[in-house]
Amino acid sequence: MKTTLTRIALDFSLAPAIAHSNVLINNSSKKGDHPLNCFPKLLAIIFTFFSFAVQATTYYISPNGSNSSNGDITHPWQTLSYACAHVTNPGDIIHVNAGTYNETAQSNLAIGISIEGEGSTVSIIKANYAA
Repeated sequence: MKTTLTRIALDFSLAPAIAHSNVLINNSSKKGDHPLNCFPKLLAIIFTFFSFAVQATTYYISPNGSNSSNGDITHPWQTLSYACAHVTNPGDIIHVNAGTYNETAQSNLAIGISIEGEGSTVSIIKANYAA
């Protein structure tokens, strides 16, 4: 029985957290095997990757928010430093609402977290942090 290994590169352009993934598929050459027999397994892998991307959460900050809130759209946090300390799941987003933020603490963004804002002229962060 001859076994060959085929490497297939998949492009997940709709899932920003996962740019490219390599899948190793074992194609056995047993009688009756067909290359499409691996399709259900490949499909399951694709759905698994997309399920991780769907679980991303967007958290919000606003100058008139409160760090004792839950960070959702109607109860935003007040500071970027607080948001950075609490948003740690890759793929999650911190949305900076319009306003001016006077940050006095250091903000350390976790790997895989994105920051988005209303725009460079309406979301302004002034850092007053001295290391």
